[in-house]
Amino acid sequence: MMGIDVLMFTNEHRHDDITVPMGHQGRTEVEPIVIGDDVWIGSRSLIKKGVHIGDGAITAAGSVVTEDVPPYEIWGGNPAHFLKSRLTERRETAEG
Repeated sequence: MMGIDVLMFTNEHRHDDITVPMGHQGRTEVEPIVIGDDVWIGSRSLIKKGVHIGDGAITAAGSVVTEDVPPYEIWGGNPAHFLKSRLTERRETAEG
């Protein structure tokens, strides 16, 4: 699932040579984004280049995802960070 206004960037503008205007430096290499099965990406999340989002993961609305999200984890924030595991949630629900 994917909320509205999700942005995904597979490359960026180069800016490493201060002797050349940024607009003339070109772009970085493309690094694909990989999204697993049964993933929920919250509205207005931003996914950066090269990120892998594991099966069953969730990104909270408005998250800026700059690193890989492991399977069945919930991440949120700017930058996105671990919030909790869906696997733990599942065990607590089954036991309770």
